[in-house]
Parts: sequence; C-alpha cells; structure tokens
Amino acid sequence: MLLVAAIRVVPSAPWTSTSNPTYWAFSTTPAAATVMEERMRIDASGNLLVGTSNTTWQTQEGLRYFNGSSLIV
Repeated sequence: MLLVAAIRVVPSAPWTSTSNPTYWAFSTTPAAATVMEERMRIDASGNLLVGTSNTTWQTQEGLRYFNGSSLIV
C-alpha cells in the first residue's frame, strides 16, 4: 500500500503517569515527490501551525489564526 497522505497523533514529550502531551500532524505528498511532508500541526497547547512547526509566530498579511484564546488578525 502506498501512503501519500496522513493524519497522525504524535507524543510531543515523554509521557508520564500525570502528563500525556501530543500534537496532531497533517501530512501530504507534494507533486513530483514520493515522500510525505508535514503541512499543518495542532500542538499540545492548541496552537494551529501551518507550514511550520515553529511556535514563534510570524504573521503574514491576510493570515488569521486562533491561538487558543483569541483570534489573531
């Protein structure tokens, strides 16, 4: 079976008896490629990261995102 897209739930830190942090990773395979790349992530804090896994936000004009408590424009 050829895997070309995936939604995975991944541990974001070692699990303990009191903490099980995870993130959701959404991956697709680009045109003219055979390996999937992560395109979007929802981290353990609820932040939506598109095109990056870096939580240091850099906004672009017209980009809106929700950081878990407020809409950022």
